[in-house]
Amino acid sequence: MAEPETTTGLKGQDEAVFKEMGYVFHRQIGSGSYAKVFLSEKTSGRNSVQLACKIIDAAEAPKEFTKKFLPRELDILSKVHHPNIIYIQGIFHRNGKILIFMQNAEEGDLLEYILKEQEISEKMAKHWSHQMLVALQYLHTFRIAHRDIKCENVLITRRLNAKLADFGFAKFVPSAKTLSKTYCGSIAYAAPEIMKGKPYQPIISDIWSLGVVIYVLFNKSLPFPLEKFTPKVIYKMQMTKQWKFRSKALSKYSAEAKDIVVHMLEPDVHRRPTAESLLLAEWFTVVDKGARVSLELTKYEKNALIQAEKAPVISGDAVLNTNKFDLLELKTDPFPSENVLVPEKPVVPEEREMREDSQGPPQLERMTELIDLKNVDIPPVVIETRDSLTPGTPAQT
Repeated sequence: MAEPETTTGLKGQDEAVFKEMGYVFHRQIGSGSYAKVFLSEKTSGRNSVQLACKIIDAAEAPKEFTKKFLPRELDILSKVHHPNIIYIQGIFHRNGKILIFMQNAEEGDLLEYILKEQEISEKMAKHWSHQMLVALQYLHTFRIAHRDIKCENVLITRRLNAKLADFGFAKFVPSAKTLSKTYCGSIAYAAPEIMKGKPYQPIISDIWSLGVVIYVLFNKSLPFPLEKFTPKVIYKMQMTKQWKFRSKALSKYSAEAKDIVVHMLEPDVHRRPTAESLLLAEWFTVVDKGARVSLELTKYEKNALIQAEKAPVISGDAVLNTNKFDLLELKTDPFPSENVLVPEKPVVPEEREMREDSQGPPQLERMTELIDLKNVDIPPVVIETRDSLTPGTPAQT
């Protein structure tokens, strides 16, 4: 008689092995088509830290995902180490289940944060925009295109730092000009060259998607409302720059802030800036007093990044082709000798008054069908004709 599965989908004996390794599962905090996310905890000696664990059921996933996208994601996750990219504690394969233990973002994703806050101050918008661009610059330096940048894939920690996450569609590319034929991501964040359905440069397209994220930070709405227009009409609007800031954003944010979005939502791929050049923009280089919250890592994060460099690099195929626990904990003990202390969430001064605004695109809170944008994802129906080139392991920046 087969052993029954637990609420995590794991067999009881497998959960027991994880417990011996210091991993304990708590409540479910998210789910997808063939994956569940659980709040978990890792204990080492007298220290413990909360993690999120994504459990992927390989048996339920389509073959294209398990043979192509999943190995690529695991390969990239084992290589990237950056303060503004969600930290991966360990990757395991057990009885058809892939488990990815990662840093838990206490404030949820950026969309959740925007929806519960009345508005985002320019100070916080600059802080997060800078962190997301730095993370993107890091990825692009090592020829990694994310290909699914959206508000839901930016996680916010208790210290209000932004962490880029979800590398399910990410890939290595030989150069910034390498073309891709896999049309993935969400329509709401897709660059016009992707909407056109032609081979595109994924690194350049990442910039557009992040521009949409920053637009949402300012406006609490999308630049191209999906409930009003078809993809064909949206493409035409993108190419003719038929979008605008809500009047509230026009008066609240500086010209330098709005210029960032204008440059990122450039339909001409030859004129669209890189992450590196955007970081040289006046909005980021001229820092007003208190304009940017300083990036302060917890002791856990600092030590984890140091340990990550010492960890062995394991390919995604290796993860899928083994069932042994002891080979797959990618990071050594990330815990400092003293307890991890996390301060209370800092108070960021913001205006709380939010008046009705009839001009500009509809407010995000009213667009309930957009809260879960995964419903309108573009399926990856076309296979790339070129294999990705894998660079060396990125060095810590």
